[in-house]
Amino acid sequence: VRTPESQSKEPTWLLGAGYHPEDDILLYAKYARGYRQGSINLGGSDGLDTHDPESIDSYELGAKTSFFGRFPSTFNVAAFYNDLKDQQIQFGYFKTSGVGTTAIVNAGASTIWGAEAEATVQLMESLILSASYTYLNTQVDELVLPPCPPTICSPISTPNATTAEGEPLPYSPENKFVINATYLLPVDPSWGEMSASATYAYIDDMQAVAEAVSIYATLPDYSLVNLTYDWKG
Repeated sequence: VRTPESQSKEPTWLLGAGYHPEDDILLYAKYARGYRQGSINLGGSDGLDTHDPESIDSYELGAKTSFFGRFPSTFNVAAFYNDLKDQQIQFGYFKTSGVGTTAIVNAGASTIWGAEAEATVQLMESLILSASYTYLNTQVDELVLPPCPPTICSPISTPNATTAEGEPLPYSPENKFVINATYLLPVDPSWGEMSASATYAYIDDMQAVAEAVSIYATLPDYSLVNLTYDWKG
């Protein structure tokens, strides 16, 4: 009977500073340490049934602004850089019995950086437009998979991971763009608040798994259109 155990504890924090050059402008900087605990995998083989924590150092610089007048609006922009260490990676292998299974192993180090911007403008009392754009660059800088003992892994198969060194992280589209228009319906207040909105989103192509794992590793780009009617009260 196996009784795998996992215990871990790490401090996390958020340090930030902000500066108002004007009442409607905020400049800020943030540094945060993130932490994901280790865990156990009862479906994993002995020696591959536990994994350790991973950590991330996150840095962000940005600005938040508001404008008043004929067309009230906001504009926010931020740039970020993340350093991911002791990365928890999904590890696939075949047991000596020929049954395929997966484990989580600490095998990677990655960097994630990019920028995002968002804006809103109220063109009329009842019409609001908003848009946002995100650029995301991810890369697995290091990936060292643990050796799989012959007492655990089938000798006729090669273990693999869902990502690979030098490739982007799974499900991380490089570009994403969203635009929205909301119209506030001119109804009697006794009926409540009603609005209709339309949203268009574009999501860039992205890798789902490592290129060596599947010929369908990359998912194509796609667009979404959502129409919403909202009634409050």
